[in-house]
Amino acid sequence: MKSLRALGLFAVLTIALTWPMALRLRVMDAGDSAFFAWTIGWEIHALASDPLRLPHANIFHPLRYTLGMDEPILGTTLLVLPLAPFTGDAVLLYNLVRLLTFALSALSAYWLARALGCGEAAALFAGAAFAFSPIRTDQIAHLSTLGTQWLPLVFLFLHRFARTGAAKDAALAAVFFALEALACGYHGVIALAVLPPAALVLLWKRWRLLPRALG
Repeated sequence: MKSLRALGLFAVLTIALTWPMALRLRVMDAGDSAFFAWTIGWEIHALASDPLRLPHANIFHPLRYTLGMDEPILGTTLLVLPLAPFTGDAVLLYNLVRLLTFALSALSAYWLARALGCGEAAALFAGAAFAFSPIRTDQIAHLSTLGTQWLPLVFLFLHRFARTGAAKDAALAAVFFALEALACGYHGVIALAVLPPAALVLLWKRWRLLPRALG
């Protein structure tokens, strides 16, 4: 119930702080938006028709693996995949998923704060501060930069694994890391630098967990 209330609050904040984007979901704005809308359109098309063709996007023919020549944002496209049967409008899906990244980044940071022992008010503030930080709001056209929704979950399950030693928590941390790297390659590289020292602190004197953590 608290998570639903938090999500509702973050949804209202998303609409208010990105206004009037919610009224212009079919409008293409300037910058790199056209590229990211095309990427979403290609990924949804490839996943529905021939998943093996996904890396070989319909650009720069006859080159292969062209999707990887820039940010593939697949980890964020997955958020609007359930809507694909109802619309083929890639611009609409692009604008919807931009809004979703704000609300879901806030929610995942809220969950992390709660897991670390923060009270409700502090966790709500942490979620909002993370999702609506200047580094995100200043990059409103760059869907890759906005794709931070999985990153707090990596740390959440890494922290949980350090407490429980459960292999499923380590596996979930790995899954969310993969999703984050697929949402934004830069975030994946940064996480590779940040995660090992964070894991070392969490697993200090719990050396029996290291083999599972490395896996």
